[in-house]
Amino acid sequence: MKLRTTIILMLIIYFAGFATGIYTLAPAPEHPEQANESFLNSFIKSDDFAESFNVRLHQCIDFARENAARLVEFARKNSEQSDDSA
Repeated sequence: MKLRTTIILMLIIYFAGFATGIYTLAPAPEHPEQANESFLNSFIKSDDFAESFNVRLHQCIDFARENAARLVEFARKNSEQSDDSA
């Protein structure tokens, strides 16, 4: 158990260092005053993305429920037909 914990800890540290390196090497905006503006735009875009993702996720869940109900009906019909033929 100790080896597993050590490996997980080392992976977390490795990926944190990797993310820090990417963040350090990422280009900064040319004008610092645009940084706040770009943050606001990215926040609004991420909010729009979250809303559209939520809508699509609910559509996917509804689709899965409808098809699960159809599958149950199909299985019942096949089960009844196999019982009648036996």
